[in-house]
Amino acid sequence: MHEGTATAVQTWDPGPAPALPSRGRRPALWRRALGRVSLVLLVALVVSAVVTVGLVLVGIKPRVEATGSMEPTLSPGDLVFVREVPAYEARVGDVVAFQEPSGRRRIIVHRATKIAPMPGDRLAFTTKGDANTASETWQIRADGRMGMVSFSVPFAGKVLSPFRGIPWGILPLLATLALGGLALKRIWSAE
Repeated sequence: MHEGTATAVQTWDPGPAPALPSRGRRPALWRRALGRVSLVLLVALVVSAVVTVGLVLVGIKPRVEATGSMEPTLSPGDLVFVREVPAYEARVGDVVAFQEPSGRRRIIVHRATKIAPMPGDRLAFTTKGDANTASETWQIRADGRMGMVSFSVPFAGKVLSPFRGIPWGILPLLATLALGGLALKRIWSAE
């Protein structure tokens, strides 16, 4: 380098960064769509929980069908709603719920194939699962309480299986809290 001469230093300037392709409002649309789907599912959960609790209050209890003994009428995982009735109301062809005749605490849901009066104001029931070859016979007082299937919801029991240990009455409370939380989140994160 000589005295009095300046050396020019060149720097590289890449210029402005290239613009990324614009996605418009897609992320906001997806977020909004997901929020709406979540809201619909939550409302459906609240409504179904409230209806279920209402049915329980009028004596119709839900239970999940555990076996395939009643196929094709009922399949494993179906949610079966059973109302308690006096045994004398049952008719041949009704799908009934009763305690297993062997004395185990298991409830069986099978079709009544024969009902015969017995001495001592008792009824003898012969029941059989639609898919079974063998039947079972058991007795109950004519005014004794037993279950009769009112209706069923296919596959709904599989959805509710994770809630098996939770009392049915708490489901509407949980669903309402979740719905309230979602509503507050939407209010506080308004765009």
